[in-house]
Amino acid sequence: MQLAQAETRADNADAREHIRAAREAIRAMTPTGLQECPVCGRVGVPNQIAVHDCDG
Repeated sequence: MQLAQAETRADNADAREHIRAAREAIRAMTPTGLQECPVCGRVGVPNQIAVHDCDG
């Protein structure tokens, strides 16, 4: 969640791209079955993402 917030709040385009790449790398290492909220970027198991308090 911290990386998702950092990506959306970074002022520098290069920094946003590095953060996005880091999120992709982490996502590739995580076990399957995780889902990302399309609004805020939070990642978790689908039943938790469906009911989380979205800040987006």
